[in-house]
Amino acid sequence: MTSAIILSDDFDITPEEFESFLKVFYNPRYSYYQFEQPQQEWASILKLSNLWGFSNVKELAIEQLQYLDVPLVDRIVLYQDYQVGWELLAPLYVDLASRESTLDHEESRRLGFRTAIVIFQARERLRSLAMGGRSPLPDDVGPEAAKEVISNIFDSVGPEPSFTPPTSPKAKLNGFGSPGRKSSSVFGSPRSNGFAFSGGSHSRNGSSGGFK
Repeated sequence: MTSAIILSDDFDITPEEFESFLKVFYNPRYSYYQFEQPQQEWASILKLSNLWGFSNVKELAIEQLQYLDVPLVDRIVLYQDYQVGWELLAPLYVDLASRESTLDHEESRRLGFRTAIVIFQARERLRSLAMGGRSPLPDDVGPEAAKEVISNIFDSVGPEPSFTPPTSPKAKLNGFGSPGRKSSSVFGSPRSNGFAFSGGSHSRNGSSGGFK
């Protein structure tokens, strides 16, 4: 049976999530859902419907989540993780960039590096529009005060994780590349061992929302 869905540990699905998903199909009253934890259960339904390609169930979950009072960052993270359309994500980004308070460290971590940077840049640009393209410091805020603010923010965020460089490859035991021996010129010029590092953007669950 090629259409069967096989549950395995690779899917990272809890029994509670699967139970919530089944409620869509085994519901005593059509289009009437009374969940004890509606946000959590509809989030589970959104997760599994997106994972397994149940497009109609995914639309139902999004529709029901739209009615719920979900905190702004929670909603954005949820919609980013499970590929909810741009038409619903874009207004949420606008709300986040327009609110009075900036992102804190935990919100930035949850949103992911790319989205957090976009929101910070959008906040700066939106506020500079009212100043003719400039965003100057208030007259009563000098360099020392600005430096103190930056220092306090760095202290609150904490240090970068320590990085331990990889160890060099062990010497070969077949005579080539072993300690005290040079590579034979018969095989061409010797090559130095090295490591290539490629940058990557933060991603949750294979997806990342953000400004287009």
